[in-house]
Amino acid sequence: MMPARCSDGPARKRARALQDDDDGANDAQDDAPTCEVCGRHPRKYCCPRCACVTCSLACCAAHKRATGCDGRRDAAAHRPLKAMGLRELRADCAFLEAAARSRATAERA
Repeated sequence: MMPARCSDGPARKRARALQDDDDGANDAQDDAPTCEVCGRHPRKYCCPRCACVTCSLACCAAHKRATGCDGRRDAAAHRPLKAMGLRELRADCAFLEAAARSRATAERA
């Protein structure tokens, strides 16, 4: 499965909205147009889990090895209401329906 494209960084914007430090020290690094792993090539892909932007599969794999990130979006992560769109609402509904199915299956067993 190919990593999701991250042209203007919507996952990065969500990650920034969730950060509670307001010192602005990371703003220049967040807006950098290069890969966060190698720093040499333009960014192309965005990790759904931690919003790290990478340029290639090799850098994505290096990011996962270095940080222990699994690359899967955390379905139960808190998202601010202003960051919720139709896509996030549908994903939340699917998550709740899957939880209800799991519970019903466990109750039958």
